[in-house]
Amino acid sequence: MEVTRKLSLKAAQQVPWSSATSLLHEKDGVRRAWPMLPCLAAVLLIGLLGLYVRPSGRSLLGEDPLKAWDPQVKAVGSAAVAYPKPKATSQKQVHIFVCTDEYDLRPLAVLINSTISNAMHPNRLHFHMVVPADRLFTREYLKSLFPNTHIEMASKFVDIHEVNKHITFRNDSGARKELISPYNFLPFYLPEVYKDIDRFIYLDSDIVVKGNIEELYNTDLEGNAAAAVEDCSQRFAIYFDFAQLAEIQAREGPDRPAWLPPEHFDPEACVFNRGVLVVNSKRWMEENITRAIIWWMDEFQKSKRNLYKAGLSQPPFLLALYGKHKVLDGMWNVRGLGRPNLSELEREYFFNMFSMNYTRKPFVSPFADTAHILHFNGAYKPWKGKRKRESTDDIISLCGRKERGLECAELWWEYLSPAANDFLKPFAKKDYLVEE
Repeated sequence: MEVTRKLSLKAAQQVPWSSATSLLHEKDGVRRAWPMLPCLAAVLLIGLLGLYVRPSGRSLLGEDPLKAWDPQVKAVGSAAVAYPKPKATSQKQVHIFVCTDEYDLRPLAVLINSTISNAMHPNRLHFHMVVPADRLFTREYLKSLFPNTHIEMASKFVDIHEVNKHITFRNDSGARKELISPYNFLPFYLPEVYKDIDRFIYLDSDIVVKGNIEELYNTDLEGNAAAAVEDCSQRFAIYFDFAQLAEIQAREGPDRPAWLPPEHFDPEACVFNRGVLVVNSKRWMEENITRAIIWWMDEFQKSKRNLYKAGLSQPPFLLALYGKHKVLDGMWNVRGLGRPNLSELEREYFFNMFSMNYTRKPFVSPFADTAHILHFNGAYKPWKGKRKRESTDDIISLCGRKERGLECAELWWEYLSPAANDFLKPFAKKDYLVEE
């Protein structure tokens, strides 16, 4: 009997994890007579995966004293200290949210592995995965890799149809079509849906965490609704039609909402990226940030000309949080690592500020070798390419000074072994899980 590699969604939800695992790995489709064999195989598989998820044994940027390749062991200096399984504790939990509708689980595995490997107290981390309802089994696969880590699927949901009503894509806006996903906008709804969590970190799924995430969580927000990294190599001018913004700000009476700032938006204001956020839920709701973002999205929808360009979720976020955010240290979001080239504005910025003279290609992130967070935003994701570049392949992006920089994708692959990649890669196919 031929055995298919596709696991029915219904079967995955109805059978125990050990059974689902055996379905994934049976070679001949024949059940053994010994009833304990599937259980034993599942235990062995989970143990092996715990080892496989660790990256290869060296850091490309030199020795990292906080990095532990085994997610269950924290290595500090020469001493290895095992940390306990998660349990209720009076110590402050660090809540981390990720929103994604991708089928591929490898980005989540890398994000979790890098975060717990570099955290001082991994047992305090609590990951909340906001994924489509038909993919809640994701937790079981991630838990098999990280059995001692708090991982839960979102128990509260936003009406996706309501979110979609406000999303508008225009071919002439310069935005990538894949950014139209409603899961790109769900982070803006989290403070209202999870109002019982007073503070949390939001991370995009295309991230590697190299710093101690607790330091980020403990940031003093100074009364602001959120904290984000500013990047002055990008300015508001690249996103917005300021003539239209001026018309909107000139409105009076009921047509002028309370969240419009009294002063005009500054075209030279530095851009702050939404991929890494520290959020105070109460303050966010008091400032009505979610409603302000939706309102700006509706203004774009009504505009005859493009009110903003070069993005879908980033521009309304910038307008709604203008003057209402704490600026984080730039090392907490070293971004653009999935891009193939620098813009002219970025080249001018590096030359004027740091006397660095770069060509347009490849993209260079000169400070990535000291980054706390590497952000692979852009069209070129490491997991969608080759683990090792061929000599004839183009270099997409370099991390560190150009004369000694490394290919940024290599830093992502450090947190996913070849065996773990082979195990998780089949889920990248949309039809891998099908309903009967």
